[in-house]
Amino acid sequence: MNELYEHWGLHVLLITDPSTQCESVDLGFRKRMYISPQYNQIADLLRSHLEENTFYLYEDELLMNYSLFRLPPELSESLSLSFDCSDCSDRHLTFSSDTDTSDIDTSASSSNSSSNSGSEPFSPVLCVGPILFQSLSTAEISERINTLKINPLYQQDLIEFYNYIPIVSSRELWIHTLMFFLRKLSENPITFRELSFSEKAWGFVTRDEDNYSLPSQPDVALTAIEDRYKAEHDLMEAVASGNTQEAMLRCQRFLSYRLSPRVSSPLRDRKNILFTFNTLLRKSAEAGGVHPLHIDNLSRTLAIQIESAMTVDQLNQIRSGMVRKYCILVQNYSRRAYSQLVQTCMNNIDFYYNTELSLSWLARQCAVSESHLSTAFRKETGMTVTDYINKTRIRQALILLNTTSLPVGEISSRCGFFDANYFSRVFRKFQGQSPKQYRSMIHQKTRDSESSLS
Repeated sequence: MNELYEHWGLHVLLITDPSTQCESVDLGFRKRMYISPQYNQIADLLRSHLEENTFYLYEDELLMNYSLFRLPPELSESLSLSFDCSDCSDRHLTFSSDTDTSDIDTSASSSNSSSNSGSEPFSPVLCVGPILFQSLSTAEISERINTLKINPLYQQDLIEFYNYIPIVSSRELWIHTLMFFLRKLSENPITFRELSFSEKAWGFVTRDEDNYSLPSQPDVALTAIEDRYKAEHDLMEAVASGNTQEAMLRCQRFLSYRLSPRVSSPLRDRKNILFTFNTLLRKSAEAGGVHPLHIDNLSRTLAIQIESAMTVDQLNQIRSGMVRKYCILVQNYSRRAYSQLVQTCMNNIDFYYNTELSLSWLARQCAVSESHLSTAFRKETGMTVTDYINKTRIRQALILLNTTSLPVGEISSRCGFFDANYFSRVFRKFQGQSPKQYRSMIHQKTRDSESSLS
């Protein structure tokens, strides 16, 4: 559950003391926006109106959704808390037991059972949210502002806050996912109840106009923008290091911060965002020590794909592979671990691999002696200049064997091997098989894949 929520960028809070923790339920939003936020109403709600073994899906007056579940008393002792409840950052729970249960009863409960009095011990409540099930348009946000009597000057703050809230595309998926985990937390059948702010007992703030008087300088937009830029910085660092797994996790968090549409066309707006995203990744690869020529080749290819896309779904497919491709670029071409001399030599090999390269020519390009270049190159890379030349040429040959039907002899010359037999020997040294065998293997895998799909 922790891994899933972290992947979705969700806020998880285990409430053990409503009087001190309720300001964290909405990430501190009302505290920032209202002079007198009625958090005591939330505390009363949690103490008195939540039945045990009932999973509540609650939508508040800001159209934000929360999942609430009062933990059975016997479960509290088996929970090991691994988060600090003093702030509004992500919280996660660690469970020490895994109890199977009977089937879940998803019928709505009819009424609240006997409530806890203020003097009785408080059973912890698991709160997951806020989340949205769809993005809100500017018109919908303006309608909320009018309904709640919020000063229109702070519309941008509200927009930035909504952009900060994770979106779960399917209400049904969300309910079933939570139910799956809650089955592990209770030995009794679980009922489901859906609530909305129209039920007076569940109002998070009063409707008094004074409570919607805003402070002179709320920091909601400021905080949301700062968090988005931090997520952007974390993503750039992961890409610059070539860490694909970390970069994909950081990307998921970064993309959870949505931007307001800049143009009316959803397709054009998404294309513009992806062009900016491409630039962000390009600068990350540059910080990772990749030569601009390699970066430009990938950046240009992606830009053409973005502009050629006809649907938002096609753009989403392009976006999903962009981070991975830039990480691979850093893995293959990062030079920041090497001296300037070795970087220059490697770049010359990368750019002129299909010509008759030699140690003497490379030494002249680097303005050093052959022996000095050879010694420095082997010391820093662990291989000879000749081995690096051959490795670079074979890497290019693999691309052509995978993506074209060119004859092996043609591929050999295009990659700088002007003797086909020598090319075959070097290829076998690096790949363990001949070029023809490698291509046959690729074709067989393609046929097997197509057969499985059919």
